[in-house]
Amino acid sequence: SGPAAMSGTVAGLLSASPGALGGLRSLLFTRQFLQMNLGMLIVPEQFGLGSADKAFDAAGALIDAKAHAAVVKVVQSLLRTAVAMKPPPAV
Repeated sequence: SGPAAMSGTVAGLLSASPGALGGLRSLLFTRQFLQMNLGMLIVPEQFGLGSADKAFDAAGALIDAKAHAAVVKVVQSLLRTAVAMKPPPAV
């Protein structure tokens, strides 16, 4: 229980804010905290969505194709890493 329950968990970092940097400055602290205090493995890819208050259409989809591709890149890295770290099935 507690922090030990998160140890070894794989995570990807995304942030969004109405500012121009999209919360990028917070990602460094978040990465360090999750790695150092909880023992999580954070994939190197990350993305901060700037002007997030204007970034989505009425259906909730990202308007900018480059932003969408950046999110997909983080998710793909997360999935690839999680699958690679999955323990083999018990025999």
